[in-house]
Amino acid sequence: MPQGFSCSCGAVTGHVADSAFAKGTRGLCHCADCRASVKHITGTAPAHVDLFFASTNSFSYDTGFENLAVLHMSPKGVHRVYATCCGSPMHIVAPLRRLSYANIFVDRLNAPDQAGPVQVQVNMAEGPKHTGLGRFLGGAAGRAVSGLLNGTWRDGPFFDPAGALTMPLHLISLEDKAKAYS
Repeated sequence: MPQGFSCSCGAVTGHVADSAFAKGTRGLCHCADCRASVKHITGTAPAHVDLFFASTNSFSYDTGFENLAVLHMSPKGVHRVYATCCGSPMHIVAPLRRLSYANIFVDRLNAPDQAGPVQVQVNMAEGPKHTGLGRFLGGAAGRAVSGLLNGTWRDGPFFDPAGALTMPLHLISLEDKAKAYS
């Protein structure tokens, strides 16, 4: 049975395909961009973000897709999808549709434990900079190649058939960016 997800207020709902949990990877990102984007969207900077990575075609929406928007921290950055209705960070999506990867913030899942244990941590401030990075990169490369070979890179809710985003894009202003990184 697919795993449900929603924004904080419940206006945006959807599900993650069961198959994603067998192939996906759960990870913590400690990078400044992830933390600053969440601070910009929610007003609070986390120590890290908890993400579940899967192929873009693993995600589908049931309600509220019109309430989604994309934040860019830089002109060519990843697509940071959030719910405009309540300011919930939802996904980070690869900037190139053919890469066929996206993730979901684990706290958006109805049953977060289904994402499994944390397998990778990146950009840590103390100790080793990364742990489990080889597994993550191998999984991401495998999903990308698989998506290219079987054509599923075209599927998923984030891009239209021409490759354009299906949600409005907002580039953070320099002033707001400075606040988010402070």
